[in-house]
Amino acid sequence: MDLYDITGNVKIDDGSGNMDIEGVRGNLHVNDGSGNFTAKDIQGMIDIDDGSGTIRIKDALGDVIVDDGSGSIIINGVEKDVTIKEDGSGGVDIKNVRGRVKK
Repeated sequence: MDLYDITGNVKIDDGSGNMDIEGVRGNLHVNDGSGNFTAKDIQGMIDIDDGSGTIRIKDALGDVIVDDGSGSIIINGVEKDVTIKEDGSGGVDIKNVRGRVKK
């Protein structure tokens, strides 16, 4: 699934498959069973509940909340706070966060 240049909030409930999301001018809520996930240039809050697969987030203006069962978490460039509720298995790489990082 690919989503680009969306005005407004986005809510996705996905069983499996890769997702590329870019240019959301609102909040992004994702419940994903499996598959790689990439979000870039999100102007609102990002809330991700992911079963498995790599999570990549770049250039987010709002808070980022991640609950991940397995797979790597790569976050680069967040203006507010990053909260990792759970990171199961896989590496975690977080950088360039202006707010707090809570894990």
